[in-house]
Amino acid sequence: MKNTKGKIEKRRCRKESASSVLIDRLAHLKLDNEDVRIISSLIKNIFNYRGIEKSDLGSRYRHMIDTNIALCTSIRKSLAIPYQTIADIVGKKAHATIMYYERIHESLMITDKKYAEVYGVAQKTIDCCGLGNNFILEDVEPIDNQSEINIVKRQNRILKCQLELANSKIKDLKDNVSHLNSIITL
Repeated sequence: MKNTKGKIEKRRCRKESASSVLIDRLAHLKLDNEDVRIISSLIKNIFNYRGIEKSDLGSRYRHMIDTNIALCTSIRKSLAIPYQTIADIVGKKAHATIMYYERIHESLMITDKKYAEVYGVAQKTIDCCGLGNNFILEDVEPIDNQSEINIVKRQNRILKCQLELANSKIKDLKDNVSHLNSIITL
């Protein structure tokens, strides 16, 4: 009995890391194994780099918010996972938070050097996981393997996300041009 009791006490005293809390959330989501592997690596590297502790999760400390923004933006841009799924990973209630994070990402990259460093760590992690910016397959051969099908599906999601982003930038540019034209005609 003593050994059993001692083992139980050790389990209770074991500290759970902040990254393991988020990684545990991945098990409950419908993600393929490759996405889980990439997101797990991303979480571990960013949290270790920033020194995020379990007590920081859910807080509104600046370093935690910036870490969440870098994490969510990296996941969305690289894997094109739906907003609500990303919100579930980081423990947010609604997808709107993730959309807000994407919107402020660019301004933080320009104005905040520490944030740019964190985002750089995220991008290096993604590059090491094999995603990089080469999303288009060079030689297309018949697909026999289910994992290859999943790769193509992921690439399609990424391309769709990049197309949406490019279209929104084009719309913003058109709005700016029309605004400038209205100023010139005055």
